[in-house]
Amino acid sequence: MKVILALDLSKHCTGWAIGGGVGSPLVDSVSFDGRYGRGDALAGYFAWLRDRLLTNSPDLVVYEAPIFSGVPTSADKMMLLVGMAAITEAVCSMKSTRMISVAAPTWRKAFLGPKWQDAKPEAERLCSLLGWKTTNPDEAEACGVWAWAHLNHGDADAMRGQLSRARVRGMESADA
Repeated sequence: MKVILALDLSKHCTGWAIGGGVGSPLVDSVSFDGRYGRGDALAGYFAWLRDRLLTNSPDLVVYEAPIFSGVPTSADKMMLLVGMAAITEAVCSMKSTRMISVAAPTWRKAFLGPKWQDAKPEAERLCSLLGWKTTNPDEAEACGVWAWAHLNHGDADAMRGQLSRARVRGMESADA
């Protein structure tokens, strides 16, 4: 079974999910506020990710690629997200762990379906239908990245089965 670590990168709340493609992932979130500035936040992320790779030994790390088109974003936030992406690639390289990025629209279409309106609440709803315990939208989005990763690089059959059953439950609850 391939163990995948999925990351929804953010300074304030990086969601992460890890596990094989069968059952529920281990899900949590962590903050890198960087009380002393962006460098402090990046150093905190570097240490956290290094420890996560040592502790969990994933076969693959997948992170949501930073996107900026059409979204008003400060230069500080852009530099932080690009820095976190670069650190992800560097730490994975140092630990000889395979790593890929995925665009938000790509994992969202695979996880949420082709017609989603507001991704964060929809991801939380689908995680609930799947029985995956999340406490915030960033954790739910990390689960979506994790599901996409298993559909494309892990146990695709098991993940398709889980998603199909959850979607049926969602249709049944909408009809009730």
